[in-house]
Amino acid sequence: MKVLALVLATVSALPAAAQDVTRRDCLDRNDVLHERRYDLESDRLRVESETGALSREGEALEAEWRTLDKTNMAAVASYNARSDRFNARVADQNARVARFNGRAARINDDTDRLADRCGPRF
Repeated sequence: MKVLALVLATVSALPAAAQDVTRRDCLDRNDVLHERRYDLESDRLRVESETGALSREGEALEAEWRTLDKTNMAAVASYNARSDRFNARVADQNARVARFNGRAARINDDTDRLADRCGPRF
């Protein structure tokens, strides 16, 4: 009888949410997280590709600046316009990276919560 009381006391000591989680719930939540991780990985590849393209474009702009005839106002204006467009793309990319990092942090938090609720296997 004492063993039964100990088991009941242990189960009742679990948080209410942990008592309600079934193996099916854990598997379903894991599947959703898997899909989110897959989508995040696809986005990571796009973000890294755009970062590489921006890096190459920035290097080209720097090289162009070094050889630019700065006495030619039309050439300087043209360069400045391209530079402004480039800077706008960099700002957009920085915003995309921030959103990506936020999504990654949320997925990591959700993964930790799943492991807390369902065990380390998840």
